[in-house]
Amino acid sequence: MVRGMLTDEQWELIKGMFPPPAGRERRRRDPRIVLEGILWVMRTGIRWRDLPSEFSPWQRVYRHFNRWSKSALLMKILRR
Repeated sequence: MVRGMLTDEQWELIKGMFPPPAGRERRRRDPRIVLEGILWVMRTGIRWRDLPSEFSPWQRVYRHFNRWSKSALLMKILRR
């Protein structure tokens, strides 16, 4: 496990909280990977554009960050 990544136990607690994919999304990225990217930016303080590509394109991660922030999903995840 990479330092700072979610453990499997942590993921089990939150994996059911993510909304189903929107109808217009052609290919759904694993929400765990996207969440890991969001947490990486929050932990390191890097710019979104500098997010390593292993987390998905930065634009996708940023879009999910905005969506999940507005819907309060990120706060619910952090509380759990």
